[in-house]
Amino acid sequence: MNKFKCNFISEFLFIKLFGAVILTFISSPVISWSALGHELTARIAYELMTPDTRLEVDKILNGESFESVSTWADRIKIDRKETEYFHYINFIATKTALTGKPETTSPKNVVSGIVLYKDILQRSNASSQEKKEALSFLIHFFGDIHQPLHNSLDGTNGGNDIKVKFFNEETNLHKVWDNLLLKQAGFSKEEYFQNLMNMCKDFDQNSIRNENYMDWALESNQIALTKGYDITPDHVLGKTYYENNIPVINQRLVTGGIHLAQMLNKVFDKKYQEVTADNLLSGNHDQTSILSMLFQYLATDSLSMALIKFERLLSPNTSKNQTQ
Repeated sequence: MNKFKCNFISEFLFIKLFGAVILTFISSPVISWSALGHELTARIAYELMTPDTRLEVDKILNGESFESVSTWADRIKIDRKETEYFHYINFIATKTALTGKPETTSPKNVVSGIVLYKDILQRSNASSQEKKEALSFLIHFFGDIHQPLHNSLDGTNGGNDIKVKFFNEETNLHKVWDNLLLKQAGFSKEEYFQNLMNMCKDFDQNSIRNENYMDWALESNQIALTKGYDITPDHVLGKTYYENNIPVINQRLVTGGIHLAQMLNKVFDKKYQEVTADNLLSGNHDQTSILSMLFQYLATDSLSMALIKFERLLSPNTSKNQTQ
């Protein structure tokens, strides 16, 4: 084969490959929380797991960190096209249809993805690799289901089709919620994590113990409708939009981390029992079991983090006594 033909074939194959990659990114309905969002949610969850749960997930991940695998599901979407639909859910709804249960547009969505991979994770006959992939998917999808624009209006491509200007940057609404609101906060990852853990200290975990995944998606959907899509006619978003929505972003990151920790604790820790204000008052947890949990925290965490967790454990009981 002469040199001209070789060069022509090489250029032709490069163009086809490049075009396929670009087409994949264009046709993908949504991307995801930024890496920062997923990593923060995962790290919060890891901090809130019981020691037994941490041992089990560390064993499954086989040397990879819980935080690092939180973005794996995005990295393999190009090669695993069958999984891309599990990153989001679209609802047939309008801004005025905030009551009732909006219809979804596809049975393959983030809710069914969580159900599928939780089932695989719990199968006794699942291989080590299957369990690792299932856990990695779950860590990621718990981030996606709490990102409002992954639970949004059908026909808007998760907000990707809505062009906006955010602090003078030409972008789209989905990217604002995935990345730019977090970036605008101006914190390092470590600073952001500490701020969110401080939020956890005052967070009423009893109020979010519902493990109905569709309810979580609907909650995110209503936030998308009332907050995310509430933009000015000129689509110019700045300080007011940021200040109105960064508290929402923070709340969703914390809620996602708490939900993920609660689910994995139930799966992996046979001794785990959700401690609520009601069962503390009713005597379902004796002093020995409560002290045991404190000692577990002290064995795996710094003193300050252990005390934060223990204070959060007892705070519902304290607040309830104060109101009675």
